[in-house]
Amino acid sequence: MKRFEPCDCWEPGCFRCAVGFAILRLGFSIDCNCFANRGTPCRNSCNRLYLDWASAFARASPPYLEWARRRLARSGLVVNQAFVFNGHEQLDVSEEVREGRRLTEEESFFVSLRQIEDAAAKELSVEVEQDPVSFDAAKLLVASAIKEGRPVPAPLRAWAYGLITGETVRPVAKGKLLGATDARDRMICMLVQELLDAFSLKPTSGEREAGTSACNAVAKAFALVGLAPSSYEAVIGIWGKRKKHMQFDSRAD
Repeated sequence: MKRFEPCDCWEPGCFRCAVGFAILRLGFSIDCNCFANRGTPCRNSCNRLYLDWASAFARASPPYLEWARRRLARSGLVVNQAFVFNGHEQLDVSEEVREGRRLTEEESFFVSLRQIEDAAAKELSVEVEQDPVSFDAAKLLVASAIKEGRPVPAPLRAWAYGLITGETVRPVAKGKLLGATDARDRMICMLVQELLDAFSLKPTSGEREAGTSACNAVAKAFALVGLAPSSYEAVIGIWGKRKKHMQFDSRAD
């Protein structure tokens, strides 16, 4: 029996098309035998999650190593280059941005960032004794420096000494870490919104689990590919907090 029988009408209001669309957006090909028959991913890699989804789900799962990698990657970032396009030419505003100039949504711009390792170490050192994610990110930074023959950044040297000697231990997290599912929940809200725009579905349904809303379609798609949350109640709980989840936060990891 096939996992899912796709519909190709793509008409507004079609619930089955909405479910198929959600499955496609996760990275699975609903028309491929490897997906339909729950087989090994084919050479097109169409039976596995896209990297952004895979990262968001891994970030939400203990021991949160993916979250630590993401936190390290966004720590100690400074502007490398910044350009504004005024319609006629490209202007280098790198120095202005480094000195505090804010780029607005009305401007067409390009910004590239680079990481300063000592700055990353300094940022992480602030929370390294209380936050298990920052602890793991700092451990990754120190391990990389040692492996590649670089000096351990000064802000983490005393901490690294304690780590190596066993005097320093990872902070204990009580239950699920606050914010662990933020990236996943943000992407779920974006997917629900995509279904609203593409298929004119209602966001929620009075029929709860038996409904045909956008939240139902996401829950159904998650259930078909073996992801959690796969219940309607869980998805509408996330959708109900969409204003919080969809807010841009430059510090988010």
